[in-house]
Amino acid sequence: MKIKSYIKNENGYWSAMTVILVVTLALMGLGSYVLVRSEGKNVADQAFALQAEYAANGAAYYGLRQLALDSLRESVTLTVGNGTAVLDTSSVSGTSQILLNVLASVGEFDRRIRIRLTPGSGLVDKAIYTTGDVFNVSGKDSLGNDDPDLVVTNASSIPTIDEATLAAMSTAQGYDQFDLLFTPVDGYPNGSFYQPDGVTPNVTHVMNDFKVEGGRTIYGIFVVEGDVVLNGSARIEGVIYLPNTTSTIITGGGNPTESTITGGLVSHGDIQGFGNHISVQHWPEFMRVFCNYQTGSDPATTVVSWEYLNN
Repeated sequence: MKIKSYIKNENGYWSAMTVILVVTLALMGLGSYVLVRSEGKNVADQAFALQAEYAANGAAYYGLRQLALDSLRESVTLTVGNGTAVLDTSSVSGTSQILLNVLASVGEFDRRIRIRLTPGSGLVDKAIYTTGDVFNVSGKDSLGNDDPDLVVTNASSIPTIDEATLAAMSTAQGYDQFDLLFTPVDGYPNGSFYQPDGVTPNVTHVMNDFKVEGGRTIYGIFVVEGDVVLNGSARIEGVIYLPNTTSTIITGGGNPTESTITGGLVSHGDIQGFGNHISVQHWPEFMRVFCNYQTGSDPATTVVSWEYLNN
């Protein structure tokens, strides 16, 4: 009887241990399941947070690019990856600065960026635009008042100009000039900035140097590969474009009255006025026509601050 009782007691012991073991394993499995689910959610949340971060940054760079192209509306909604991004702009009171606000959302996660920036200088709104220095040449507004803000010097680059189209227009109009020094007559080419249709500008492609004698007035867009010499009281009604870094614009002798360009002057090199003074009076109509042949954007806006905001 004692032996049987002992065996029964052993059976009870092992049964209890088995139950405890099963329960322990079940609890461990449940704990692992909860832990895996929790970790899985954390990983998913981190992925969504990173996607929201990338979406916000991508949308911000897109907004800056569109602002440089002057084609960003006040509010734009974009689809970026698995989320959306909303961009809106507003002006900063009392300044010329702009605020670009970005809100990117992926799942339950948002990322906000606020960028304060200063717009780039538009070519169409300037009298003189050059990557070099300017000496003894001044910029004036359309009323003839001196305005240094209309002069851009040492620019990082010149917006890309469609030189091939301008050259083709010059050839089609019969105005290509191959002489080592081209000196146009008074009233060249037809006494107007425009062709007879009143819409198409006159375009002259000068392969070498270009000189305007004092007292003469000429018209149109002039693409000059060499140097430009304007004698005293020479007048240009239009735009001079100097595509080469070695080109300069120089005043010569003649009547001491200053030479005048009414329109604009765009150069990839230094602009130096020796002798008589030169003034470049901004004429919006002529610069708008010239900028129709601009294929690249104006210099990028300057970022003043870039802030990541708490949600």
